[in-house]
Amino acid sequence: MRARGRAGVADEVGGRSVVLMALTSPDGDALLEAPTPQVSAWLERTLRMVPPGTEGGQLGIDDALDQLLAR
Repeated sequence: MRARGRAGVADEVGGRSVVLMALTSPDGDALLEAPTPQVSAWLERTLRMVPPGTEGGQLGIDDALDQLLAR
């Protein structure tokens, strides 16, 4: 199954600033809406915890691959 998605910021929906995310897959589609301030705060917290470029080190993938290949 291959899923796809798109996201965009709409200035206002019903007088509120929101982020719209459209997700599609062979099993169906979904349009998600979230308040922009909450999405922005979540992204800022995420970037503080896992700075860009450090994702691989956070997951320990290199260590796991080394262990698998050593068998």
